[in-house]
Amino acid sequence: MLEAFDLSDPIRFRNYTMVALLWSTGLRNGELCTLEWRDINIEEGTLLVRKGKGGKQRQLFLNDRIWQDLIRYRHKIGGNECSPVFYAFSQNASSRKKHARLSQSRLVEIIREHSHAVGLKKGINPLTFRHTFATHMYEAGVSMEDIKEMLGHDDETETTIYVHISIDTAKGFLNDHIANPAKY
Repeated sequence: MLEAFDLSDPIRFRNYTMVALLWSTGLRNGELCTLEWRDINIEEGTLLVRKGKGGKQRQLFLNDRIWQDLIRYRHKIGGNECSPVFYAFSQNASSRKKHARLSQSRLVEIIREHSHAVGLKKGINPLTFRHTFATHMYEAGVSMEDIKEMLGHDDETETTIYVHISIDTAKGFLNDHIANPAKY
């Protein structure tokens, strides 16, 4: 999906960066839409979620790819520390809302439009990337406690809803299970 974005176009580069950030951090769509440049420490490769669910804050670390993408994106679109990272591009250059914050509903539309354009049949939305992030972290061996912290959950039970193991992972668990006679 990421490879299908045309990064030479500013709007599509913004859309690519949003999807890549959702996928690599597990942000909620509201958290993504309220990000400001002061929330991203470009030097250290960290992101501070200031306005998480329930008013909670948490810090996330950026992988090298999204870190570099954010540096390029910031260089391309600019903005001061209090500017939204992702804003709605106005068709009217004289509009006072030229750099208005992107709405959550528009974010959902952008992701659906792009997923359909690349031929994905399943409905994709921002929450899909949050689930995918949690699953990838779990399959990489990250503990449920750590995933809980990254997602900003209060309880591990809430986190388990987000983790969907692959068939290969499930087979691995079954093969390693103590009741597997082939193991002994």
